[in-house]
Amino acid sequence: MAVRQDEKGWTHIDWELEGITPKMIDWWWCNMEKGFALWHPIEHTDFYWHTKPTGNQVLGKIHVAPQVWSDGKLIKPHIRWEDIATLPEDVRGIVVYDHAVVAAGISLTGENVKEDNPPIAYRIHQYEKTDFGVKGISSAIPVNLNH
Repeated sequence: MAVRQDEKGWTHIDWELEGITPKMIDWWWCNMEKGFALWHPIEHTDFYWHTKPTGNQVLGKIHVAPQVWSDGKLIKPHIRWEDIATLPEDVRGIVVYDHAVVAAGISLTGENVKEDNPPIAYRIHQYEKTDFGVKGISSAIPVNLNH
């Protein structure tokens, strides 16, 4: 695993998982409620869908991932799954692997959440099959709301 920042200040993590397939990761994104607490059991306190997926369709759906930050502050991020085709060109341009999910943070507090709230940040998780399993990149991209 390697962490790097690009010239825009966006953070990217290059990672590999042995013995895992892209299909397994695809399943995870549509079924996060089944194991979300395992992802980070100390900080992640709960998981629920604000708007629940139907089958494997998660685009436009919103989940809530309450968590306690290391300073003890509880936040209630509302995260909407975005269509890559709707992203700004510079954000869409970082997707280089076969599989990708875009999580758009639309609220940290959970107050006054509307399904069409603009993103305040993106998390892009992309990955592809390799001979050993899967390699991927996870990216954290803030959104400048003042442009």
